[in-house]
Amino acid sequence: MQAPSVPKIKKFVGDIKSRWLGNDEAANDPQGTYCALLKMELLLRGVIVEEEKKLWGEVLSSVGKPLLNDQNVPKPLISGGNVIAGKLAEQFCNTKHLFKPLLTEASGPTKRAQDLKDRRLLALLRQDFDPLEVAKGYFLRAAEANPEKPAMWRQVFDVMIRQHNDETPFEAQNIIEKLMTIASSKGNIKRSAELRLKLCQSYLNTDKTIADGSLSVIFAGSNSHHPEKDLLEVAQSAKSTLYDSPFEKLEDTDQMMYKMLRLRVELALEDAEIDSMAEKRYKASVNRSNTTSMTATRSICKEEVLSQPEDPAEEASFGIRDLLLRTLVAGNTNPAASLLPGCIEWTQIALLRLRTRAQLRKSDDGWRVLLAYLRPVIDGTSSVSLWNINTPHDERQSKIKNWFSRTPSSIHSMLSSIAYTLSLTYWMLLPSNSELMTENFQFLLDAISCTDINNDKVSPGLSKQKESIVVAERKYARSMIQCFLGTENEARLFEISQETVANKSRETKFPIGHLRCLVSWSGWYQPSWSLYSRFGDVRSVLAASKLDAGRPLSALEEILFDLAHADAEFLQGGSVQRACDLYLQVLAFLKKDSSIDGGMRNLFQSHCNNGLARACKGGATVPDNGTTEQFASNTLRILEVSHPIAPFHLWHDPASASKAFAYQLSVARQLIADSLVAKGNWKEAQVILEAAGRDSPRNAAAALALGAFLLRVALFFNTERSEQADKQAQIHLLKAAKLDPSQARPFALLGYWFEERGDTARAKGCYSKCLVIDPCDPVAGRGIIRLETDGNSQKYLDAALEQNSKWNGWAWNAVGLMKTMVGEDEFALVALLKAARCRDIRKVQNNFHDDRVHDMFYQQDSERSNEEAVVFENIGLCYRRLGRYTAAMRAFHLAIELSKAENLVPVSALCSCAQVEIELALFEEAAEKFAEILQNQESGHFQSIAAYGQGVALLSLAERDLRDGKAGSAFAKVTKAIDECLRLSGEFSCIYKLLGDLYSFGALIPSALFNEGDGDDADTTHNDDVKKQLEFVTQGEAAYRSALASIETCLHTDQSIVSRASYRCDVASNIMLQTKIVASTCETGSIDSVCKSFYNKAANEFESSLSLNPINAVAWCGFGCAVDDPLLAQHAFCRSLQIERLLPDGYTNIGFLYTKLHALSASEETMHVLTQVADTPLMWINRAFILEQKSSDSLAATTDDLTMIFEASDAYRAALQVTKQPDALIGLAATGMLSSYGHLGVNANHKKKSLALLNEFLAMSSYLRTEAQLLAGLVGMEQAALVKDSRWRNDEIEKARKIAKVALSDARVTKWVNAGSMEKCLQKPMVTVPQRKRDAPDVFGTQAKIIWKPNDPIQWLVLAKNVASKVDITSSREVVGEALRMAQKASDMLTQNTSSSHVLDKSSNVLEANVVAEALSLVCSLRSICSEQRESNNCLGYDLQHAMMMCPVNKLARVLLQCNTV
Repeated sequence: MQAPSVPKIKKFVGDIKSRWLGNDEAANDPQGTYCALLKMELLLRGVIVEEEKKLWGEVLSSVGKPLLNDQNVPKPLISGGNVIAGKLAEQFCNTKHLFKPLLTEASGPTKRAQDLKDRRLLALLRQDFDPLEVAKGYFLRAAEANPEKPAMWRQVFDVMIRQHNDETPFEAQNIIEKLMTIASSKGNIKRSAELRLKLCQSYLNTDKTIADGSLSVIFAGSNSHHPEKDLLEVAQSAKSTLYDSPFEKLEDTDQMMYKMLRLRVELALEDAEIDSMAEKRYKASVNRSNTTSMTATRSICKEEVLSQPEDPAEEASFGIRDLLLRTLVAGNTNPAASLLPGCIEWTQIALLRLRTRAQLRKSDDGWRVLLAYLRPVIDGTSSVSLWNINTPHDERQSKIKNWFSRTPSSIHSMLSSIAYTLSLTYWMLLPSNSELMTENFQFLLDAISCTDINNDKVSPGLSKQKESIVVAERKYARSMIQCFLGTENEARLFEISQETVANKSRETKFPIGHLRCLVSWSGWYQPSWSLYSRFGDVRSVLAASKLDAGRPLSALEEILFDLAHADAEFLQGGSVQRACDLYLQVLAFLKKDSSIDGGMRNLFQSHCNNGLARACKGGATVPDNGTTEQFASNTLRILEVSHPIAPFHLWHDPASASKAFAYQLSVARQLIADSLVAKGNWKEAQVILEAAGRDSPRNAAAALALGAFLLRVALFFNTERSEQADKQAQIHLLKAAKLDPSQARPFALLGYWFEERGDTARAKGCYSKCLVIDPCDPVAGRGIIRLETDGNSQKYLDAALEQNSKWNGWAWNAVGLMKTMVGEDEFALVALLKAARCRDIRKVQNNFHDDRVHDMFYQQDSERSNEEAVVFENIGLCYRRLGRYTAAMRAFHLAIELSKAENLVPVSALCSCAQVEIELALFEEAAEKFAEILQNQESGHFQSIAAYGQGVALLSLAERDLRDGKAGSAFAKVTKAIDECLRLSGEFSCIYKLLGDLYSFGALIPSALFNEGDGDDADTTHNDDVKKQLEFVTQGEAAYRSALASIETCLHTDQSIVSRASYRCDVASNIMLQTKIVASTCETGSIDSVCKSFYNKAANEFESSLSLNPINAVAWCGFGCAVDDPLLAQHAFCRSLQIERLLPDGYTNIGFLYTKLHALSASEETMHVLTQVADTPLMWINRAFILEQKSSDSLAATTDDLTMIFEASDAYRAALQVTKQPDALIGLAATGMLSSYGHLGVNANHKKKSLALLNEFLAMSSYLRTEAQLLAGLVGMEQAALVKDSRWRNDEIEKARKIAKVALSDARVTKWVNAGSMEKCLQKPMVTVPQRKRDAPDVFGTQAKIIWKPNDPIQWLVLAKNVASKVDITSSREVVGEALRMAQKASDMLTQNTSSSHVLDKSSNVLEANVVAEALSLVCSLRSICSEQRESNNCLGYDLQHAMMMCPVNKLARVLLQCNTV
């Protein structure tokens, strides 16, 4: 290839350099820089392009041309050209984001480069390449052409550093070695030392490599600078390189880099050792066919290496920690500040490694090393951040936030890891380390709290997995630190306990379960488990404490956990006996173990004795029949000798010891006093408390206990108030307040004392003083609410609610009641539920904490009630108003149980609960609760509410009983409800309305229930019954008019007008019911004349109702029923449906109107619409009427089609499935009688069912009784005629005939039946019973053949047919059964081999299919007779279908199949 001349090349390169390099305008022109890069690539191929318009053509023609070499041009010129091209590529990298691709111009050359596989030009022409990779390739080629110049290799190295964000990549080893060689040859020791650090860093960055096919390899032309990787060799090379570096020759920044690299080298050697060990073991396991994975093998090897006593990386780890502290102290002004992120990262790595080593080692040495590593970091960071524990919380947080803003974000995750590691280290060393670390823990807690506020993510550089680990560690650290600090802060203690309950079902890392358990208990210096009320909640905490603690528990911790468990047993749901056993177990252990010092031993023994005293009080069985006084006295004796107690375990507050002694003494004295009071020994109890006051004259707790006792005796137990006793109580309470003004309870009891004496001003002052000290005091809080009636109590409520306390239930209750007053039930419900969970509201069984000895001062004596029951009652009311009835009922039930537990009658809760039960259709339960209220003569105004509610419930129960056919029970419930309502003295419109409903319900009850006499004469009895029923129902009209009169006195408001319209509609409806009763006693001809006046009266009332309320759909519907004009009735029904489209009565009435007028198609369409609205019995009855009318029309033409009669029967049955309507009963009886005749003959089962339905109708209905009696008599005669016993048959026939004759004598019946024809029917039975005569056995016929050939199915079939031919419905079961057994035997023989090709009988004769079909059909026929005799209807379809398939022309099978389908 002919290359351009050297001068020409130099001139071209000089022009490119002057035009595009070192020029600010050119530096911002990415298109021009890209084209210049293409020109340089062409120059390296021997092509010079000076004109821009010829560039792309030359590129196209130069594709595939080789590069220039030293044979064409001198090496310095090749080197210089590559350097210029590399610098152009670097410049293009800076402005690539502004580059607009030249795809159109490059399309042709690109395709040609693809075809010729010219990878260099193809990469440039695609215009999406990495410019730094291209630049590195050019620089590598330039350095290889001129290797003696350091600047060439320096350019390559700079590009590599830039690519990897100032990190020396693994591939830079050869480059650095060449630079080191040049520096050494020139005697530049400092530069050589710096390069050694870079080389060591390169060895360690094994993850920063490039692929063989990268652009730098393509443009460099070789891959000779990419070293091979062997981790162990690389780590050893890194170590030798680093340790050979002259440390003293390095600058400060490089010395810091040296320390970082030293740790990295040690860790790399450790990882290489682990990998080598794991690889050998894995290969060995593979040879032994072991299935252990490489990952598991490496984990085992790592544990073995890290658990070694000697730690080669320990010195380096401490060095990187010191480097971090030095960098933090220097701040951002230090030149080495750029190394701070790396120091943080490697300090955290060293920390995690030391923690892993400590966990794997069996001794405490690893944890001590870890503690020594952590303390300087915590002290240094707190000092740098200017944090001070003595400053307020907000100021501390502000300091940390400001410091965070000046440091890298990775400091957050490091502090989280430090917090978790320090907490874990402190726990592991807790039994042997008594060093106080409160300040360290408080700083870390503030730091991680600021981290949570400021950062949703831990660090932008962390992966999701690592980020989740850091977040989890931060959460666990916060929990543990709160436990370590929680014993000194009650608010924090409350937070820990709440978090413990919230996480009781979740697994947590050790030792959080142990710490939360101990802190939540804290029962050796204060009431134990003070934030818990149920043992169930504590049980989960105790279970969590039994998880892996990470180390064996010490003897002290075992005692603490046993005491915590024993104290928990006193909560609700615990076992007092179990608590007793645990206390005895601890006492036995204390006798044997001498590791517990004297003061702590006395304190634990006193705690156990107080616990045993409480157990005796709760009924536990203790050894030697010990008593409460004995065990409490033991506590006093033990605590007489005081020993100093140093802070121990989690409790580092110096005041905890004195608080513990005072608390145990107070509990013991209170227990003794309570025991004496329970025995009536008031004076002895007072002596005990007075002695305690004399022994400790400066003890405020003793003065308070005596003052509270005297106040309780003076106010609640003395029969007469004594001024001297009151003064004594005041004196001791004042003494307690003066001795310790920081205690709130003395001021609360003083306020109660002043309130009882009527001094409201001083009472308010004492209550206010108490609430300033303790905003949640339950005595003062309730007192200030009672006295502050002008709304000034809101500030006290706000202050109490801001506290995380277990005793602010009074505040939540007050807020809940205020919210209910303004209708904010959702907020009220939340407040009341919070109140119910508080200890001052909740009455806890087996609770012997001294916190509750003052609960008798929560209320004044005149207002005594179960406050917890009242709260749950208010909760139920909120639930009810919110429509959550089931939850409301549960709350009311709980309120009732709580009240009854204290022998109180919860009248209001019973009433509210019963009202909810009515809304949930639980009428029986509601009626019982209302009855309980009515029996209580002290229920006051609840009597009227209960009477009304009981009436509503009983009316609903009566309706249900009537639907179930229990008319007597329904009538009894109605009369009971009426009696309770009439017993009330007041006049209430709702009571009158209910009475009207109850009286009107009597129209649905059978009239026979209204007759109080015996009534032997049927007619006379019926008339008397109807008259009494009419009188009963008429009283409903009077009740409705009374309700109307009571409401007409009210103002004419919209509501009163609607109510008056409703009452007038009720009056009209009652008149319609009276009309129905009257019509049942009238003769057929006189019904219209008698009932017309009633109808007119009802129509007038409906008109009055509509004049008041024209949109009353029920009134329009009733008006349509009352008028006799069909068009007007239709208009009224349609108007009711216009007002209320889903009114079932409107559709029903208009449908009956159409049916009455014989508009059957219109009636059917109306019923179809009603089907979409509601499933009512009247809808099905109207459908039956329609079918009956259609059947009547069809029967006039032909007498064979009874299909519509069957369908009408089905409609009546559907009506009875909805409710038991009398009209449906008589309709089903009549259609059943019709369907029992026809081509199938007489059906005895249908007659029996019809007779039963008629008798049921007569028992329920007051109308159509005579007609029903006539039908019942006729059907009874037909049924009796089928009886086999002649004497019994004749008696039954005569009895039925007598009933029919009595009915036929009624003039109302003779007008619509043919009396003459009916008399003939009554002369004799309609069904004759033929006499059956047995034939002699056919000795020489079929029977003889069977004797000779018993396996012949043909003969068995012939014999069965002969016997079956003499069977009818009057035959005995034995005869039918005999024929059935013969036919079954023949069928079995014939069908046993039907799967073979030929059907063979037992005699090996080939049979035809019609013979088998005949046997099957005969069996089915005989079975049908048997089933009718047993009054059941078994399915015979399968055998009949089988017979039809074998012989389609079998008539018997066809007939039976049709009947079975019908």
